[in-house]
Amino acid sequence: MPKKLLGQLLTIVTLAALLGIFARQTLLIAAPPTPIPENIRTKIDPRLLHALAAEDARPQAVIIRIKNPAALPARLNLPDDVVARRSIIRQTLQTQAESSQQGVRAVLAQAASAGQASDIRPFWILNAVAATAGRETLLTLAARDDVAFIRPDEIIALPPFSADEVGRTGTTPEWGVAKIGADAVWQSLGIDGSGVVVANVDTGVDFAHPALKSRYRGYQSETLPPINTG
Repeated sequence: MPKKLLGQLLTIVTLAALLGIFARQTLLIAAPPTPIPENIRTKIDPRLLHALAAEDARPQAVIIRIKNPAALPARLNLPDDVVARRSIIRQTLQTQAESSQQGVRAVLAQAASAGQASDIRPFWILNAVAATAGRETLLTLAARDDVAFIRPDEIIALPPFSADEVGRTGTTPEWGVAKIGADAVWQSLGIDGSGVVVANVDTGVDFAHPALKSRYRGYQSETLPPINTG
């Protein structure tokens, strides 16, 4: 066979092989995500929808709200003892949340076993479940009747402020008070929060702080330890 013809044949074979490779790669490219049905879209935060619409959507940290919030029965018999009453209320809410979250937590557990979910944390006061999950898992959850809404689990930052604003003292309300209009309520309605018990379910409060110590609900005296139950 002439060398020229042999060279042409090798060129044709090489081109055919390259075209075959390119064709296979084209077939392997992932198809765009399928559209999300409207009845599911309404149960997902728009910011989360935007993140899930990307072809390479990564797992998202979310809060999954259960449709039926934990609530106390109308005819719940409570004892007169304050500590016992609070204990029953807590146990009742925890039991309701545990029961109503079973379906969602089962889906997340199955997804976690397949590497599609992680960081699963149930919350009984809010009656919600936090998790990090992929697109298909989140769409499966949104389609469930027991799921009310899914939103991003995000960090909310404080607005910019100066040290002078925070450290300001005197009769002028501090920046946070004025920001929410509390000073207007004081002046127009005469409501200043006296006698109101403020609770905290976040990262905790230093009840031994000089500004709070004597006003802590469990405070007894300078010599007796505080009561932290109930």
